[in-house]
Amino acid sequence: MKKNILYFAVFFIIFLAVPSYSQTFNELVKRYRAAQELEEYENMILILDTMLIKYPNNQPEITYFNRGNTYRQLKEYNMAILDYTKAIGIKPDYASAFNNRGISYFDMDEYENAIKDYTEVIKLKPDYPLVYFNRANAYSCQFDYDRAVADYTKSIELKPDFSDSYYNRGNKYYGMGKYKEAILDWEKAVKLDPAYELELRNKINEAKDQTEKKK
Repeated sequence: MKKNILYFAVFFIIFLAVPSYSQTFNELVKRYRAAQELEEYENMILILDTMLIKYPNNQPEITYFNRGNTYRQLKEYNMAILDYTKAIGIKPDYASAFNNRGISYFDMDEYENAIKDYTEVIKLKPDYPLVYFNRANAYSCQFDYDRAVADYTKSIELKPDFSDSYYNRGNKYYGMGKYKEAILDWEKAVKLDPAYELELRNKINEAKDQTEKKK
């Protein structure tokens, strides 16, 4: 199954530097960004730890969110989930934290928890196409193809050039025996993204053969 999960990235707001005997929050932010550029994840966590210790009241929900993202890069999903949960505890309408916690649950094959978090994002951001795609992928992993198709369809309504949604919805239609619908979706995916041509050409032909057999 094609996965194209959005990964939120939030940058710290640069605050006015405050005189300090050691590193200011601004200086820690600069160190964090430099480590991020180099993908030095362990160093990033150390810097974020220092931010939480030295500046516990300086938008800690963003610090927890970024540390959660870093743990997720390290595939330490349980740690990531703990940090996203802390961020949500501070900011209950933190859509990005719900989304990324859902992604972490998805990566751990905890699809029901992922669906719950994606549903919270939809409540907060109902016009956001990628979260419907994310939730559709989770429904698909539960073999709930009807709900998956509904969510892929919603993501396409919101983003008509969403080639990955056409691709995935085509896969679901094929699995449901709806070969004509699968062909239409796969052909649309190829039109929107020619990179799919090689992968889908044989599948489209197979679906056409199945259509002929059903006549």
